[in-house]
Amino acid sequence: MNKEKTILEEQSEIEAALDHLPALAAQLPPALKPLARLSPRKGFRVQVSLRRGNAKDSRQVKQNAPASRWLPDSGLVAISYRPTTAEEDQAAGPAVEDVQDSPAKPAELATDPIRDIVMALARAEKDPQLGFVSLKWFRDAYLPQQGHPWAAIPDERQRVLVNAIERNWILTSKVANPKNPQFPVTAIKINRLLSEVRSILEQEPGSRSGFKPIAMRGEPLSQTVLRERR
Repeated sequence: MNKEKTILEEQSEIEAALDHLPALAAQLPPALKPLARLSPRKGFRVQVSLRRGNAKDSRQVKQNAPASRWLPDSGLVAISYRPTTAEEDQAAGPAVEDVQDSPAKPAELATDPIRDIVMALARAEKDPQLGFVSLKWFRDAYLPQQGHPWAAIPDERQRVLVNAIERNWILTSKVANPKNPQFPVTAIKINRLLSEVRSILEQEPGSRSGFKPIAMRGEPLSQTVLRERR
């Protein structure tokens, strides 16, 4: 029994097809050649989102849902582009030259969104005025203010956040809504137990602790406390 493709797999196949269009442009019939304009330019990666609704009001179909949940006559396809990371460029190999390519983008645009979102959440968690970090506030209000090009695209913010949650780098929970207790809020926090996450956080300025334990003679303090309580 064949397993049906998921929405995520369907999106990935469309992205791969758009990536390969420049190399196949010469083989396309004239009626299909304009599709090559949808392929990502050098230094960028295409992102495809299969959505329900219309251009004014749409939402991403769950990525683990069967591909049959999305139909062209009842949905739309959102295509966006983001700068590639250095790791993605290396894995992709030499890029296909495009005479319409724009000038090279600054190197600082080539960032890792997953790394960016972890470090952004770490900064939000340090805010003493926040009792917790709301997922919706973090995604829609805080992230766009961090200056990352990918964070300016709503679909991309959602995709990166879902990716971090699926990796278990970011944990979710329900907390009481201070404004409306009947409707709990989804809160997020960093999973600092993972070595990959700790490695990312150590790269943030000021994140390394200056504390160094000092060896002291005598019995452990825990034993001293237990003895004094008897």
